[in-house]
Amino acid sequence: MLVEYYQGNMYVLPNADPWHIATNYLRCTPNGDGGCTRFNTISERLTATGGKLIPGEAMELLSEVSQPFTDWSVVF
Repeated sequence: MLVEYYQGNMYVLPNADPWHIATNYLRCTPNGDGGCTRFNTISERLTATGGKLIPGEAMELLSEVSQPFTDWSVVF
């Protein structure tokens, strides 16, 4: 599950896949992923690999979608 807070409300988002993706766009809003190209790139890669990436590949993917002002990225 992914938990987000929006306008003072808590939203619990179930997931159909065995992974979750979180960027700085809220998924609980009517726009879903907010048109976030980073979300889409990560989603496409995980779908293509069945969610299986070794830690180095996962961090490389996050580096690929990072922005100049990205402070940190994490893989669990």
